Amino acid sequence: KISVIIPCRNEAGVVDIFLNNLPPKLKSLIEIIVVDSASTDNTVECAEAYSSKLPLKIVKVSKKGLSKACNSGASEAAGDMLVFIDADT
Repeated sequence: KISVIIPCRNEAGVVDIFLNNLPPKLKSLIEIIVVDSASTDNTVECAEAYSSKLPLKIVKVSKKGLSKACNSGASEAAGDMLVFIDADT
């Protein structure tokens, strides 16, 4: 199983586009973890809109920082392989 970890900070206009455009086959094969790194916008709400459509887990981190977000996502992951992807990919 693959865990896709998406670290986010103020990515409200981007993370929903990313989640919406995942190929259908991937949606059943992966775990998607959106890690919010102390966003001040509605990044979490944008991601939560996909929780009924995707195998989605949302992790909130109170401190800013890419490495903190990535490490927090990795500690929550259940997959055998971890893939880190920026929300604006």
